[in-house]
Amino acid sequence: MDPADSVEGDSELTITEPSIHSTESWIHAEKDVFVYNRNEGLVFNLNKTWDGAKKSSFRISTSLGYRFGSNDGVGRLSLEKGFGSNNNVILFASTFKESRTDDYFRLPEGENSWASILARQDFYDRWDEEGWSAGIGFDLYHIKLKLMTASVKQDSIPIQTDLWSMFEKERILRNNPSFYPQTQMDYVQATAAFQTSHFSPLSTGIAIFLQGEVYQNADDGEKIYTFKSSELRQRIFGFMKLNWEMPYGIVLRTQFMVGKSKGMLHDFRKFGIGGLGSVSAFPYKYQIGDQMLQMNGELVFTEEFTDSWYFFKLFIDSGYAWEASSFKFKQQDFIHVGISSAGIGIGSSDHDGLNWSVNVAKPLDGRELYETTIRLNYNY
Repeated sequence: MDPADSVEGDSELTITEPSIHSTESWIHAEKDVFVYNRNEGLVFNLNKTWDGAKKSSFRISTSLGYRFGSNDGVGRLSLEKGFGSNNNVILFASTFKESRTDDYFRLPEGENSWASILARQDFYDRWDEEGWSAGIGFDLYHIKLKLMTASVKQDSIPIQTDLWSMFEKERILRNNPSFYPQTQMDYVQATAAFQTSHFSPLSTGIAIFLQGEVYQNADDGEKIYTFKSSELRQRIFGFMKLNWEMPYGIVLRTQFMVGKSKGMLHDFRKFGIGGLGSVSAFPYKYQIGDQMLQMNGELVFTEEFTDSWYFFKLFIDSGYAWEASSFKFKQQDFIHVGISSAGIGIGSSDHDGLNWSVNVAKPLDGRELYETTIRLNYNY
């Protein structure tokens, strides 16, 4: 090209606004407006964020709620400061009083609320935490990393025996795990999450989540902590979801989940296998231990395959939880001491990702027992 014909101009590309990717907080998750469970009763939450109409690198997020079951206020206030054109590095600090659970992987909190409203069921064990946290987060697009330190007072939340439900009004509510009242705790938590582009339940992709904690009780209520290696308590939990979209509208979905702890673990922090979102056709937390392994798989024949309004699926669940001072894979007889089940389901979904299904499962231990469940989301 003749130099005289070239177009002269500024070749520097300037980004004047951050991408949509950076305008939503992944440090402060919004609470469901309505939450309903056996511990808190009805909880009404309000969420509000100030961030200069999504243009500021400084963000203030609040979630304020009220527990009608115990007439108690709850909430979280978070301050975040982002660095980089897309807020890839975030410094944050929070103060809070709210419930916490290790059972979030079983089913979404919204579906758990519907289970409480319709059938007087609650698939979470939870406790109360009040205190503060601070840390740093790294958003590397497909990978997110977070390192946080926290100082909290942990306490149990009583069971609301007068929990209203539309059906199964006489169902006996499950008790809380044993709990040491008002335990002062410091802990450090590290979280790593990865997923491929456009990850979804019915498309090919991988999602990985790993979280570890190191914590210790305070000494006689004092706020001086001696982190001796022999006294440290550690808890590691992680899962991997691997989906494969096969031809003709068939999707193979798998999930692998592991948990390991070291030191004396409180009963309410132990791992549980069995029940909805874990191993079907077994009671909730049928096995409990400080180590766990869980595997789930299902073959989904989508509406594209059936050429109709419904999909159907075949699934199998397996898991094992046990007490051990350390994880020794070769010493565990998973086939004979673990639990397994298999089943079939039918349901329907729409283009907005909403779906429902009816599932029938049977334990693979020889018992002639069939369990029917209704899900408002995918099994996992």
